[in-house]
Amino acid sequence: MTIEWLRQSLLQEKRLKEELFKPQEVKVDSTVHAVTSDAQKKRSRIVVKKTIFTGKTFAINQVSFNKKTAKDFEDMERVIISNGGVMIDSIEDAAFVIQEDGFDPNIWNKMDEEINYVHFRYIQECIAENQSLSHEDGIYLCPTPQALPVRAFAGITIETCLVTNQLDELVYCKLIELYGFKRGFRE
Repeated sequence: MTIEWLRQSLLQEKRLKEELFKPQEVKVDSTVHAVTSDAQKKRSRIVVKKTIFTGKTFAINQVSFNKKTAKDFEDMERVIISNGGVMIDSIEDAAFVIQEDGFDPNIWNKMDEEINYVHFRYIQECIAENQSLSHEDGIYLCPTPQALPVRAFAGITIETCLVTNQLDELVYCKLIELYGFKRGFRE
């Protein structure tokens, strides 16, 4: 066990797998052996600049992304770590799993599970707002059941009128944009 394991377990209020937090080096018979993977070594070199995601663990469901390269995933990790998040390889043990739109048609039915599925939009929006946001309040921050935008919706205008709840209006407008609709206004 490491201090980081204890810290993350306490922050997340659950026992995390110890092997996710192996020490950088292990001393065996007075010989020091490195036990970190290449990914862990790269992650350890990233400088934390902000604390937006402090206490939060993230994993990327790489199979959900069709057109991403290893560099794209490294860039995502760099953004998360530099804003205080911790990257782990195990989806089951992460507090947040980043997943692409259209990978799981039943994703919105899984929102009550222990795992918090988010799209990388969530990371970008938190950074833009300089705070950790609730993805539960903004479903547009979660992966969608369909790949976006939906071509069949191109050119269709959805009129919006003033909604009294600003959060509802924000979510509605973001979903309209993501799905590829045009947005019109009605007084």
